[in-house]
Amino acid sequence: MKITIEPTRELYNARINDTVVPVRMWRGRTDDGIEIEAYLLAIAPVNAANGERLRTKFPTGSIRIGGWPGTVAARLRRRLMAS
Repeated sequence: MKITIEPTRELYNARINDTVVPVRMWRGRTDDGIEIEAYLLAIAPVNAANGERLRTKFPTGSIRIGGWPGTVAARLRRRLMAS
């Protein structure tokens, strides 16, 4: 399955391992037309050198790139990759 999503201005709080973190709601569709909502904690380039290029793809203020090693997102990503 593939999805196409776009960011909204709607922010929510999610609890991950007893830590409250902000998430942004994204709306979109699956490749066969089902409307969906996605609640994203972070979007990070796999290669840090692509950070600025990724930033230009998003509306101003909708994304923050940088400081990943000290963030909840980075800890979550490391945990997921280790399992």
